[in-house]
This record gives sequence, structure tokens and C-alpha cells, in this order.
Amino acid sequence: MSETVIGLFPQDQQAQAIVPWLLSHGFQQNDIDLICGGDAARARGAEGSDLIDKLSRLGVADAQLRQCYVDGIGSGGTLLAARAADEAKAEEAARIMRERGASNCASSTAAQGEGVARLPVIEEELRVGKRQVETGGVRVRQEVSERPVEAEVTLREEHVNVERRPVDRPLTEADRDAAFKDQTIEMTERGEQAVVQKAGKVVEEVVVNKDVDQRTEKVRDTVRRTDVKVEKIEGDDQPKPN
Repeated sequence: MSETVIGLFPQDQQAQAIVPWLLSHGFQQNDIDLICGGDAARARGAEGSDLIDKLSRLGVADAQLRQCYVDGIGSGGTLLAARAADEAKAEEAARIMRERGASNCASSTAAQGEGVARLPVIEEELRVGKRQVETGGVRVRQEVSERPVEAEVTLREEHVNVERRPVDRPLTEADRDAAFKDQTIEMTERGEQAVVQKAGKVVEEVVVNKDVDQRTEKVRDTVRRTDVKVEKIEGDDQPKPN
């Protein structure tokens, strides 16, 4: 993650002396800018308001810190801003600025430390994940119903018949043996009744399963990035066009 390191120097020569070191340590020329100071009235006037806006665009969010820089530049100081590609370069640039005389601002010491402000450049990345959701389903329920049925069956029945027949014949030997004795004759009647039994059989199966499909979905969103822009402010000592 890139960061912008800002240092306020009481003299322009101090800030200018750091530029060659930055270039020799991997900084690009368009990542380095100097904001040279002018008189206090100019810094606090209309152009001072422009300077505050520029400091805000640099990422200096603290109002007291911005005013400290405006006062320093208006008193003849020089602001050096350098955009570092990573934290290690930002640390090294901040160390060099402190060693070369970057001044403290009382209102920013706790937050920024020893007169050097470090402004991170933040860029969002789009990360697309997945989560499971219920999109529907099928509920299969077994219910029992009844319906009337009928069937025909042939049943057999027995009936005992008793007949009296007039007879006129001589007594036989068999008749003589059975004559004048008590006798009992029984004959049982039998019949058939319908017996109902139920037997189950499988006539159909309902199979429930799932098919898995895959699809590619394009996700569109926006990501944010903060940019730190450094603009140079010309001093009163610059020649004015005719």
C-alpha cells in the first residue's frame, strides 16, 4: 500500500537537499513535490484557502495540522511531499526528513510524530465469496386413503333331509338285529363362509433425488481508491509573465 510522507522545513534548501536522496532510493520525480512558502498574509488569504484545499487533497485530514502547514509555508517554510510505494520506503523517507530538519507542529506531534506526516493511499479490492441459500425444494408426503371394492365367491352349503317312506316288506336278518333297540343317527351339515384377507403389493415407486448444476455468474460492484496529489505552489520570487 503506497503512502505519502510530508515534511515541513524552515528553509527551502533543507527540503531541496532531500530530493536527490529520494531519487536515488527508487522515488520517481512525479512522486516528489515541493510547496515553497511566501509571506504570511498570502498564505492566510484567498490563496491560503487554496492551499488548505490542496493539503486536504493530499490526505491531511486534521484541521489543526493543515493550519500548521499553512502557517509554516506562509512564514517562508517549504513543504516536501513524497509518495512511497510501500511502508518500508515511507519509513526511510520519514527518517531522512526528520534527520534533515523537518520541524514539529505542536498540534500534530501525537498523531504524526516529529513533524513528518504519513498519508496512506488505500485501494479496495473486490473479493467474491459464496454462501449457501435455500432456493426451493420438494416435499413428498405419503397418505393413506380407502376405497370400496367388491369380489364374487362361490360358497358351498350342505343341508340334511329327513324323509319318511311307507314300506311293506318282510323283516330281514339285519332288520331283526336292529329291531327294538334305541338308536341315534346324526348327520352334520357343513357350509362355506367367505374369508377376507388383504395382501399388499408394490405398484409404483416415488424416487426423490437431486441434480447439481453449476453456473458462472458475473458480479459487478465498485471499489474505491484514495489518491494523493501533490501540487507545487510558486512563491513570490518567481518571475511573472508580461
